Amino acid sequence: MPVSCGLDIHIELTRDGVRQRIDLECADQAASYDYRPFAGEIGDGGVELVMLSHDIGYAHGWCRVRGETVAKARIGVPERCFQFVFHLCAEPSSIQLDGARHSVPFGVRDSLLLCPSTTGTQIFFPGKRAEEISFLVDAALIESLFEERGATIPRSLEAALGCSDRGTPVPPGITTGEMRRTINDILHPELDGSLLAIYREAKVHELLALRLGQNSSLDIAPRRLLLLQRDLNLLDHAREVLESRFYDPPTIPELARTVGLNRTKLKAGFKEVFGTTIFGFVRSRRLQHALQLLQAGSCNVSEAASRVGYRSLSAFTRAFHAEFGFSARSARGGLSGSREDA
Repeated sequence: MPVSCGLDIHIELTRDGVRQRIDLECADQAASYDYRPFAGEIGDGGVELVMLSHDIGYAHGWCRVRGETVAKARIGVPERCFQFVFHLCAEPSSIQLDGARHSVPFGVRDSLLLCPSTTGTQIFFPGKRAEEISFLVDAALIESLFEERGATIPRSLEAALGCSDRGTPVPPGITTGEMRRTINDILHPELDGSLLAIYREAKVHELLALRLGQNSSLDIAPRRLLLLQRDLNLLDHAREVLESRFYDPPTIPELARTVGLNRTKLKAGFKEVFGTTIFGFVRSRRLQHALQLLQAGSCNVSEAASRVGYRSLSAFTRAFHAEFGFSARSARGGLSGSREDA
């Protein structure tokens, strides 16, 4: 879960009037570790903190809320610290950042880069498992990664690195199959002993390069589309329509007529507001639902493909592997964290 960190982590969890504060501390040295479970009144789960060096670490948390009411966790990123947050389970979650008009959708294909001083609330829904990993990086380290190589810092990071605009939002990114395999290597390494911390730190650098590369590509993006409040409301409606009909979505002309936007503004506005195309959004929702079906063991691969709207099994398996980095067959019965079958 995205949590407040530095060398210390402080989490504020609340549910049904019950409040739990969790404080994790690690020594300022490599390979330090701390873990705390959640109170039973909050739910099953806990969070671990692993510091790999004085300026890199990660927090890995998981939670399943029992009963019928939600649990909430306050998040707060300290000054001079970035968090790269990745969602690790099929069931989507959401984060409401303070000052943002919309909650941030957070699924298995999404990654968030939370800048220094960002605050907000994450909601955990009853009966659903949430699992995230947050990579904690000192802002000075990110600056040095660019400066030592004479590289240009992406404009989307400049203000946040300089702390001139606290809580600066950074556009969400996509968790590629390569990133997911790197995260799996960090959580399930094949090394141990004295080399483990070195191996994990190298993998975190690899992951940072992949994720920051997505921000670099934003520097050559075209100028932003002018969207009025009415346009934003209609785009929200379009997303709701697609959410409810992802297995049999309307065509773009049909969707444009349904929500009352012209096709050009619908397509361009949807990509700007939600960070993906209409086709990409539908594909991601289909595949996320298929992953849930397969992990629950309620159907086989062919049945899952059909139930989410794929007529071609081969097209489904290719799309599934491209989305998650592992095969649909290996996802059956909750094995999605495993490596690709030989």
